Amino acid sequence: MSGSPTSPPSNVGAGLPPAAGAGQWIQLEEPVPHEASEDGDEAEVIACMLAYARSANARMRVVLTEGKDGSCAMLFNFGSEEEKEEFLRLLQANPLTRRRDSEILIPDPVTILAARPLSEVFSADIVFRILGFADIAAGWLSGRKRVM
Repeated sequence: MSGSPTSPPSNVGAGLPPAAGAGQWIQLEEPVPHEASEDGDEAEVIACMLAYARSANARMRVVLTEGKDGSCAMLFNFGSEEEKEEFLRLLQANPLTRRRDSEILIPDPVTILAARPLSEVFSADIVFRILGFADIAAGWLSGRKRVM
């Protein structure tokens, strides 16, 4: 049956965010966390955002921002408008992560395709700190949902 159309293997494009549905993406700029950082605020902010993304069933990607020394774009992909609203509610509820509306951007397709998982952008030490704090924050969020 060489003439019948075939579906692509399920792993084609695995790990690449779809460029379509750009309305379900948001972008937030954040300073790049440094290993020698005394207070770890940059890693803590990114960890909170990761915990919010997990809570809202969203994917998070990162891309270093060209021309802006020491910053990165945090991209979040949502399966629905409700998930995006949940993420934004959590983001705005925390003074550490709160953003003005003008700081919540929609990324262009080139930025979406350039974005990578945390482990491909940051050092292992920084990723470990982010994931550790995100797990703690996610546990706290999970406990709050059960109480509400």
